[in-house]
Amino acid sequence: MKKFKIAICALLVLCSSFIFAACGEDKKDFDVSKIVADQTKEFVYDSTAKTVSVNYPDVDFEVEYALESDKYNYMSASELNMVDAGTYKVYYKLTADGYNDYISPEEKVITVKIAPKPVTVNIFDNLYFKSKGSPINIRDKKTGVVNNDNLGITYTVKKENGDEINTATAQLGEVYDIIGSWTNTNYAVTFTPAKLKVTEAVEVVKGNTTTYYSDFTTAVSEALSGSIIKLNDNVRLTSQLTIDKSITIDGQDKFVMYASSEYTDDQMILLNNTSATLELKNITVDAKNKARVIKASAGTLKIEEGTTITNGKSNSFVGGVFITQKANFMMNGGSITGNSYVGATENDEYYKIYSTDLWIGANATGTYASVNAGYVGNAYVNSNEYSAYGAGKFTIEAGVIDNLYVEYDAGFGAKFEYKNGTVNNLMVSTTVSGEYVTLEVVEGQEKTYNGGIIGTITTDGVVHEFTSPADLIAYATEHPTDYRKAYLADETNFRAYAHLVNEVVLIGDLELSEMYTFTTSAVINGQDKYTISASDSFTGNQMFLVQGTNPEVVLKDVTLDGNQKTRVIRAEAGKLVVDGATITGGMSASYIGGVYITYSASFEMISGSITGNSYVGATETDEYYKIYSTDLWIGSNASGTMAAINGGEVGNMFVNSNSYSAQNDPDHVSFVMNNGEVDNVYVEYDEYGAKFVFVGGNIDNMYLSTTTAGTYETIDTVTAGTYVGGEGEVA
Repeated sequence: MKKFKIAICALLVLCSSFIFAACGEDKKDFDVSKIVADQTKEFVYDSTAKTVSVNYPDVDFEVEYALESDKYNYMSASELNMVDAGTYKVYYKLTADGYNDYISPEEKVITVKIAPKPVTVNIFDNLYFKSKGSPINIRDKKTGVVNNDNLGITYTVKKENGDEINTATAQLGEVYDIIGSWTNTNYAVTFTPAKLKVTEAVEVVKGNTTTYYSDFTTAVSEALSGSIIKLNDNVRLTSQLTIDKSITIDGQDKFVMYASSEYTDDQMILLNNTSATLELKNITVDAKNKARVIKASAGTLKIEEGTTITNGKSNSFVGGVFITQKANFMMNGGSITGNSYVGATENDEYYKIYSTDLWIGANATGTYASVNAGYVGNAYVNSNEYSAYGAGKFTIEAGVIDNLYVEYDAGFGAKFEYKNGTVNNLMVSTTVSGEYVTLEVVEGQEKTYNGGIIGTITTDGVVHEFTSPADLIAYATEHPTDYRKAYLADETNFRAYAHLVNEVVLIGDLELSEMYTFTTSAVINGQDKYTISASDSFTGNQMFLVQGTNPEVVLKDVTLDGNQKTRVIRAEAGKLVVDGATITGGMSASYIGGVYITYSASFEMISGSITGNSYVGATETDEYYKIYSTDLWIGSNASGTMAAINGGEVGNMFVNSNSYSAQNDPDHVSFVMNNGEVDNVYVEYDEYGAKFVFVGGNIDNMYLSTTTAGTYETIDTVTAGTYVGGEGEVA
């Protein structure tokens, strides 16, 4: 605090022969009623020094403090060093210029109370210590520390009669009381009731008999069938553990079984005895990315609550749990996750994704494999030539599976039976190796899914899957208006099912050896990656013909390749829609090689491309046919109501007119372009002028025929308007 001193002392004033002395004014006392100071301050010990403060208004003053033990030795507040728990009496002294010092009397002292920090020592959850070693080493096997605050609390171990014990008197299997002590007054320690069990690393319990082992593998080897093996320490495996008897391994929710850094075997645990059951409970089995975790080729594997199977890694099938041949599997809790499979080739990419955690193999005689609770990351239900004896089968009653793949192979489909629980993603294979469809699993709606799907039918929002051609045909016949899909990748199935469904979903490239005719509406969906092409031995004028009673055929995200063998598609009726399709490689000696729209057909192009097709039949006098009628031909339709490009790209396009044009309404619009890209457009005359309406998009070159056959004029800049062959731009 600042101090101000009066500097008038000893000033002499001479006046009227009198001498006055003005020196040393009288000092005032502090007004006690204005002193602001707490009488009691309370804290809880936190290892930091506590301070107090005193205030007096409107005066520059200094304050110092003293403890009762040395109340005449005044100091700053920080120098009091009130750190430890206890009660302190703090005196204070106020000083200021012009004031007498004030020292707090006993009744005005500040009482500082620092309470001990409450601490509960609560680490005695199934404590163990081994019978060997001196002195007794007590620690919590779960945390590895002796107390929850590292307070240095000490313990003694006593029998019920109060006698202390040591390693010489401790008996295996006995339980003793834990007594704690702590003398530091800064903490108020509360000890939870605690017991100490004297044991070895492993207990083998069979009925009422308990046997103790310091070595895990010895314990497993000597355990009788039906024993429970309880771990009191972590287990490090250096080689495969083979289970040929029925045992339970209980980690007691604390302990881990893990692979050593030098581990080289294919799996940590092998179950290979038909009569054996291995049950894992309250344990983490961690392969440390050194091997597969578990392979069961016979017997029964049970995963119980509290079990984690993780960090398995394999280049030969699954890294987590491999159930195969005669083995059974049951999961009643826990988790199988974080495992990997690194052996898949590029062509088997789905193996890497879905066969990491749990593999249900094509078992010969295994009777069940089920998840009744718990969590699985990725699961794979296998099928192969062994499926003739019993294809892989799998059931979920409850629990959660993130990704599940149901396989079809060698003519056999694996089976997945859903009863309840959650399957976030279900992939069911088709009859084409490596291809699958994604299906929605409705929670609580029981259903069986089989690998080898060839088609689905949706009835009242419910999706029905079919693996039998006869069943699909029968159901489609009974439900002709329901939405139907077929998953196809070969010509035989394409011809068998394409006319039965609303949508053909390609799951592989497909070759046609002869023309296919659409008489009913359909969507051909190439999933933006598959192609339908003409084979080298193709016969017919075009790959596809659209005719019948007004069918609508949509080419969606598919490539159609004429392979320079034939025209790609001709539409004589209904409507042809190009939506993301690529139409190329068509070749014809009779009009166009790409898309031929004629008679009563309508056409719409939303997106995609029609390029790279050819017409090789024109004579020299019809040279413009060769140039402009290669990709898209809009014919003189009798009653087609719409032909339009609304997007996409076309190479060469020909808007046709001939004697059939007399059947069209005079105002009939042959062709409209609203958007997209066209390299070359030819609008024909031939006694009747074809009509082309340009609304928007981009045309590089437009040619309007004149009334003289084979001659035309070039439109340099195409603007919005109507163009008529033989007449030019008319509006």
